[in-house]
Amino acid sequence: MVRKEKNIMIVAQFSGPYTLEDIVIDLYVAVNQIGVYVLGNTILGTFVPKYVGRSDVNLNGRLKDWVGYYSQFKFGYYSTQKDAYSTECWIYHQLFPSLDNERHPDKPIGKDYKCPWCGE
Repeated sequence: MVRKEKNIMIVAQFSGPYTLEDIVIDLYVAVNQIGVYVLGNTILGTFVPKYVGRSDVNLNGRLKDWVGYYSQFKFGYYSTQKDAYSTECWIYHQLFPSLDNERHPDKPIGKDYKCPWCGE
């Protein structure tokens, strides 16, 4: 239970929630940055995460791929692909099965990182 609470704190510390629109993404999210995002909706004043993902090269561009699928997003920047992957995995494991993600997060291309939570 402690890990779930810490993970919710990570999501809570992400910037947002913001409306998932191109103009809003450009306003708040830098291009060419590594980052993790959570997509969802605010219900009764609380952000409800529905999907977690990351970008290893351009968080701004990756978020734009989701415009029209969810209404809001939160995000955080990371200095390394490994840190972003670990955070994405952590959020995935703590919030699954309430997420829409159909499978475990993919490793960064060309990397052989292991998920710190399940070893996958």
